Amino acid sequence: MPRRRDRRRYLVAAVIAAVLVAGMWWVTRPDAGTDRPQSRAPVTTSDPATPVKEKTKKPKKKPRTFNSRKHTDLPRELTSLDIPGLPGGSLSGDVPPLDLRITLTSRSPIGIVGWTIPTSPNNSSGRTTVSGGSWSLSTVVYGRPDYARVFLQAGATGDPITCTISVEGKVTERRATVGPYGRLMCQG
Repeated sequence: MPRRRDRRRYLVAAVIAAVLVAGMWWVTRPDAGTDRPQSRAPVTTSDPATPVKEKTKKPKKKPRTFNSRKHTDLPRELTSLDIPGLPGGSLSGDVPPLDLRITLTSRSPIGIVGWTIPTSPNNSSGRTTVSGGSWSLSTVVYGRPDYARVFLQAGATGDPITCTISVEGKVTERRATVGPYGRLMCQG
């Protein structure tokens, strides 16, 4: 048999939940934000010959967004989407594309590999299961260093998995797991 104190706690919790539900309903009701309540019934008159005018809701305005093509006061060089570098153009100028290669090697099967490459247009993130002892990914990146992160974990055998990240042929990161189930984040 529950004690009185427990009953009071349940009652207080139920009251708080009811207040929260009522508050959410009040905030999300259809006429929220207006000074007067809206009637859902059409406006009618006593004379049937008088035309009935129904209230119609105005369509919501779309949020304003910057569209460089509509702003003709900017120079053509700044409004063009044909600027080389990042897809879609950039107001910061030309950002050269760089070749990035991620290579994983091990004596044992590698297992699950995850990666994130934020500035890659076609391999920005992913996850794969590697059944063999080697795996690689090549892509194009833009911007400043620290282009990619690779996440992996060694298996029960403890055979090290070596991660190598190279940009334009130059190795920027080389790390290896240590011991059974060793985890690794490789960034370069």
